[in-house]
Amino acid sequence: MSHIANDLVDLDRYPIHQPGPARDAVLAQVRDDLGCGGCAV
Repeated sequence: MSHIANDLVDLDRYPIHQPGPARDAVLAQVRDDLGCGGCAV
């Protein structure tokens, strides 16, 4: 079974597909979560 990003991720809430401040904020939070606990959900 194959998936595309918008099957797995709410791209309206987590706009990882579009460059800009919203994506930068999501990525910063993921990096912080990974650094603190080794996991980002």
